[in-house]
Amino acid sequence: MKNLSVFYEWIAKFYDLLDVFYFCNESTSPRKALEELVPEGEMHIADICIGTAVNSIRIAKKHPAAHIVGVDRSKEMLRMARKKLNKEGISNIKLYYGSADNIKIEDNVFDIAVLSLVLHECTEVQARNILKEAYRILKADGKLLIMEWEEPRKLFRRVMFGIIRRMKPKEFENFLKMDMKEYMRKNGFEIIKMKHCDYSRVLECRKVG
Repeated sequence: MKNLSVFYEWIAKFYDLLDVFYFCNESTSPRKALEELVPEGEMHIADICIGTAVNSIRIAKKHPAAHIVGVDRSKEMLRMARKKLNKEGISNIKLYYGSADNIKIEDNVFDIAVLSLVLHECTEVQARNILKEAYRILKADGKLLIMEWEEPRKLFRRVMFGIIRRMKPKEFENFLKMDMKEYMRKNGFEIIKMKHCDYSRVLECRKVG
């Protein structure tokens, strides 16, 4: 993951442009779909690879009683996230520097774990270790929410998606072809809900086994 870390240190300042070009329609945005899967109440949420905290900020605003912990190994991403939190006056998100496959958090403490645009960049081993950590930190009845790229069918969107494709590592192509139900089952989760959004899909998963 070293090369990816360098990449995200460089791209952090421009990362939020994804929402301008790909997720700008609020009604079909994966950000909105993910946010709506979070129940009301005092939820404890782990945003694994929080990036610039786009999802967590939305969740924090909609669910002010939620307690959110964000972890990322990009210091620049965390710097950008912290700047946004300060600007928005958000206090229910705590940011930590760390690796997604070795989270310094106790077992079975979170109601929800979020993985947004993470797995497609990982090798099989890296993804397995990240999902293993998500499984470990979730409560028995906890939910894993996943937001991931999905290849569109319409021609213009396929052209736009080609830009994303060229920026991604070789693992991206294999990920797009995966049977997600089988993939998640092998990693200890069952998909209980799937929503197709702009250039993406959002999964709600529960722990099994």
